[in-house]
Amino acid sequence: MAHLFRHFSQVIVVAGLSLFLSSCDLLEGPIEQNVLNWAIANYTSACACPFSLNALGEICGDQSAYSLGIAEAPICYVSEVTVDLIAQYLAST
Repeated sequence: MAHLFRHFSQVIVVAGLSLFLSSCDLLEGPIEQNVLNWAIANYTSACACPFSLNALGEICGDQSAYSLGIAEAPICYVSEVTVDLIAQYLAST
């Protein structure tokens, strides 16, 4: 029961943070780029995004995880940053 309560309280904190961030102008600043960099850096395989370089130093393009629609692929563009991703980023730093 304590584990369930701890998980529930974490969900409440993240939800509250999401609401707070959505009321701020943080989505218009450099935090978006930080979240994007964090998301790409946490992808463990090569060729995360179309603009990533493969082991040969070539642009991944259509062979990237993002382009292939791989479920674990990170976001690759600032326009994809959400309030929830910002909350995850802030919780991890």
